[in-house]
Amino acid sequence: KELGINNNILFAGKCQRTAILEILSITDIFVLSSLWEGFGRVMGEAMAMGKPVVATKTDGTKLLVDHNKTGLIVPKRDPHLLAEGVLNLINNPRRMREMGKVGQRKVTALYSPQPFIRGHETFYRRILQQK
Repeated sequence: KELGINNNILFAGKCQRTAILEILSITDIFVLSSLWEGFGRVMGEAMAMGKPVVATKTDGTKLLVDHNKTGLIVPKRDPHLLAEGVLNLINNPRRMREMGKVGQRKVTALYSPQPFIRGHETFYRRILQQK
């Protein structure tokens, strides 16, 4: 409130599953400042909705975010670089939209049901062939 940004930013905290997609639909940029992240499903959900990601460098982040292509990865525990990444995208709306589109294509190609099922089928076929 002191900064005058309370109408432009949402600190959602822990949300019910049903609220996540609604919140993502009104965002321009998805920011994740985790110290640890396994797979980062919520990042994938944001990317599937065409949102660029600004996130801290974790194992899960590196799986999904291609730095400077689908979003920006910054070091953990550095709020200044995290803010700089967000401001970079805000000040470059064209870049922000392009990163969102590239991320959406990536997540759709990798994690839509059909490619996901094909990947599992291939994995199990390889295992069965080794017997």
